[in-house]
Amino acid sequence: LAGSGTPFNITSQGAFSASTSTVQYTGTSATNITATTYHHLSLVPLSGGPQYILGTDNGQTINVGGDFTVGNGGVLGIQQNSFTPQTIVNVNGHFTVNTTGTWFEGGTAPINLSPNGTKTWTMTNFAHDDLGIVNITGGSNTPRIVLTGPVMTSGLTIAASHELDLSTF
Repeated sequence: LAGSGTPFNITSQGAFSASTSTVQYTGTSATNITATTYHHLSLVPLSGGPQYILGTDNGQTINVGGDFTVGNGGVLGIQQNSFTPQTIVNVNGHFTVNTTGTWFEGGTAPINLSPNGTKTWTMTNFAHDDLGIVNITGGSNTPRIVLTGPVMTSGLTIAASHELDLSTF
């Protein structure tokens, strides 16, 4: 989706089925990320330094059944919307914030990592952005998150049946 603003609109007249797709937002100016269910979601601007805003209204949820990737093109800033309550982000696959991505923690809505088996949590932006509240809960098949480098959160919850593997760094 190369447009900026809100390039992905799901109306009452239509439906979006994530299936096995990858949705890439590539806008080069301010872009709203539509709250819906995605399979893989990539926020990768083609150039510039845009801000991408999670959600377009209060109390929304962005569900990512596969991998969620931030950055890997132009410099990108991700931030919560200004609504109350803010947008919850649920990720079942790998969670990656690349060098060109910056995550601005701006509220109380959590990022919920719910792995099916072993998945990675990667932050290659050495500014060590504060991701806000991160919960490693849900998931199945011996849920395990492998942390591939330093991260910063304002709160971290790990369910008793889950594993956070720190052995790779």
